[in-house]
Amino acid sequence: MLLFAVPPVSAAPSGSAALLVTQGKQREADGDELAAIKRYSDALAIDPGHEEAYLALGALRTKRNELVEAESVYDVAAVRVPGSRAVAFERGRVRRLRGRFAEARLDLRRAWLLEGNTSSPEELAIVRELIAIAHEQREPAAELLGWRRVLAIARARSDGALTKEASVKSRALALFVGEIDPVTWGGTSTEPFRKSLASVARRSGG
Repeated sequence: MLLFAVPPVSAAPSGSAALLVTQGKQREADGDELAAIKRYSDALAIDPGHEEAYLALGALRTKRNELVEAESVYDVAAVRVPGSRAVAFERGRVRRLRGRFAEARLDLRRAWLLEGNTSSPEELAIVRELIAIAHEQREPAAELLGWRRVLAIARARSDGALTKEASVKSRALALFVGEIDPVTWGGTSTEPFRKSLASVARRSGG
């Protein structure tokens, strides 16, 4: 059941909604979060398709650690603004924070599909969220793939610091994955038994 109701369609101009969002952000900056929530909600009552209002309201709910409410906001946004990369990303992030990893992955992969391989800050944020899920789920192979994409993004952007971070993470994970996958990585393993297992698997077509 949605905790945030789908607003009715209104013919009112979206300019009024934009003004309310601006006022909400000012109230939020002033520390009056309840007033900000009211402004964002009023904006959505006027314009149920106002993407910025959903994002602002969802972000504020997340900041207040009201994750169930935040997810409900993004659920409605996904219906009203179905092609939004930002909505898919933010819902995926909230779902990860709630431990709903499978659903979070679906949202994040959709966000990535909408964003594309642009090497943008947005793509980087999506990949980092997917890496976080892989890490929390103890999936080093998936984490390694994520860091390799980060490395490609870093090189495309000529970002030295990010290149160094991604290179270190990728090398460490490659070694770790090699230790637990003797068939694929046995040639680099230092343990004779795992090398032998890899050799046997290759000869048998495994």
